[in-house]
Amino acid sequence: MNDPQPPAPDDTDWEAEDESYVWHQWEFALDWAHKGDYRPLAELLGGDLPLNNRSVRDWLADGLVRGLKKPLKVKKRPDYVSFEMDGKHFHIDKRDLKRFEAMRRVKELQAGGIGKEAAIDRVASEHGIEDAETLKRWLDRTREHWGLSPARYDHMFDGVKIEK
Repeated sequence: MNDPQPPAPDDTDWEAEDESYVWHQWEFALDWAHKGDYRPLAELLGGDLPLNNRSVRDWLADGLVRGLKKPLKVKKRPDYVSFEMDGKHFHIDKRDLKRFEAMRRVKELQAGGIGKEAAIDRVASEHGIEDAETLKRWLDRTREHWGLSPARYDHMFDGVKIEK
């Protein structure tokens, strides 16, 4: 029986593509460093990627001469966690998880027949929220305010079977 032959090698310049990928990784890290989050840059510096980005080299050299100064308002990269509410799956910032858990609990209590005000007061005391009005304002905000859109399920891995 004849086995299929492997495809002929193409003339794709993999080395150039890899170099572009590395350059973009450094650019991403530099973007976050400008915002005050040095963690991505430190991770790359501690890794094995070659430093092929001139703007990163210049920024580091300037920082060593003048001193690295973080902006007054530092932006941190979000650490996303999975969260489910109203039967929809979301990826939210880990820093907002307790807030969304409180809002989900209010909706669960309301579905169980408890009035909105009573549910808000109960959840505020359960979750250590000092002011029930704060929780009420959170609930009144739309998903767009929180930047939420359900995680897309594109059926990409439906046909994939994982063998154990």
